[in-house]
Amino acid sequence: MSDDNGYKAGQIRELIDGGNIDAVLDAYQTDIDDAADLLMMFDRAGVAEDNPLRAALARKARTETLRDARREGNLDTLSASSGLTDNRVDAGDRDLSDEVNRLFRPSDRDHMLNLVLYAPPPPEGPTGVGKTDFAYRILEEAIIEHLPYGGLEVSSNNRSDPFPDVESWMELEEWLEETDGTKAFVWDEAAQVLQYADMSAGKALSQLIKLLRKYNCHLILIAHTGKDIPKDVRRMVLFCQKESKKEATIGAGLEEDSSSWMVIRDEMMQFRDIDATSIEYDSEGDTGDFEFDKDENGDDADESNELELRKCRGHNRHGEGCGQRTRHESGYCDAHRDQWGGDPDPRLGDE
Repeated sequence: MSDDNGYKAGQIRELIDGGNIDAVLDAYQTDIDDAADLLMMFDRAGVAEDNPLRAALARKARTETLRDARREGNLDTLSASSGLTDNRVDAGDRDLSDEVNRLFRPSDRDHMLNLVLYAPPPPEGPTGVGKTDFAYRILEEAIIEHLPYGGLEVSSNNRSDPFPDVESWMELEEWLEETDGTKAFVWDEAAQVLQYADMSAGKALSQLIKLLRKYNCHLILIAHTGKDIPKDVRRMVLFCQKESKKEATIGAGLEEDSSSWMVIRDEMMQFRDIDATSIEYDSEGDTGDFEFDKDENGDDADESNELELRKCRGHNRHGEGCGQRTRHESGYCDAHRDQWGGDPDPRLGDE
């Protein structure tokens, strides 16, 4: 039986239960003919559904039907009896392309998508569920969907993929200025920066989103568990929870449930049977470097741009070492530059 048939069977059950179809629900939910006939006789005689005899018969018939369906793997019967439906889009067919088109809206040059992918906590996640692979799978479809509208130019901070490498604000801004048309930036391993940097109220990420919008650039950001996304930025983005290697849900709003999962408040679309991307990349060797080296005063030292990326010497408000990397002579990233006492980074002597 097909998943689509099972979905329709569940829909019909819901329509009967809601009074939209004139039928006897407990008779519809069983494959046992004699029990169904008796239940319809009860209905014609005006016997209420909560009548002890009718309720017992319906429960016995439904249980036996569900047991047989489970044993035989009959999805139609399981769906009809339980009312459960599968709204997930099969990501292995044209439906994925249609949903990606809805997300990116390539015909609307004023629409820019900001999509954050994250995963549930252990044991399901946050690693090993294919966040990065699904991000590239979405991007793969987006590139195709943009072909009739002048194409889609892409950059990322993952050195292993085929797109231009961008690992800092200044590099991103330069790429945006030099690249025409609609664009997309893929920020992989964003948690490496977001969970350590003291970005006051999400100011840095908010400014990044505004910069991308200015240059007609979509953002695909691969986070960790969703908690690493600043709260005041969450209203500016859509979320994709990668629940497993084969399933994902996209929607708006993020909230923490009783089990400490970050769950999507308003679900828009769901996917199943997600296949692997054809874009070649290496997630194992990717360090997720991205430095917020934007200088508010416009007086960045030119020599800093020639230095190698080094781990920030600063500490966050919890006293933990910063996980961000910087090229600045101080050895401090932009978020922790105020901790610099004026002494040069001692590691520069090793270069």
